[in-house]
Amino acid sequence: MTKEEFKTKLTEAGFDFEMFVNLLCYNKNTLYHWLEGVSKFPSFIEPLLDLLIVLKQKSLSESSETKINTPYKDFEQEIAYYKKAIALKKENDKLENKFERLKDKKIKDLIKQNSKNRKENNEKPS
Repeated sequence: MTKEEFKTKLTEAGFDFEMFVNLLCYNKNTLYHWLEGVSKFPSFIEPLLDLLIVLKQKSLSESSETKINTPYKDFEQEIAYYKKAIALKKENDKLENKFERLKDKKIKDLIKQNSKNRKENNEKPS
């Protein structure tokens, strides 16, 4: 996704930068890094924007009677759902990173223990 595509889709979805980073629970600097090419847009950003555009169009196409009774209720529920999904994705990523660090530490500990056992048994590594 290019910077221009992002800006266009963001506008189509009815969001500004601040609203979008708040939706994602991201820091503004992260968004600026994406826009400046310091880091790539995550793969979920484009489908999320596409969904937000569809939800906005769906909300705008509803009859005025429905809008009076439940203004943007479905839209807000969808946003809340995806916000929660994104938060869970972030939490999952953190847990995966923690798991990898623990796994690496365990491997290092096992190597040290194995080396120590060999020294104690006067064995030479093969």
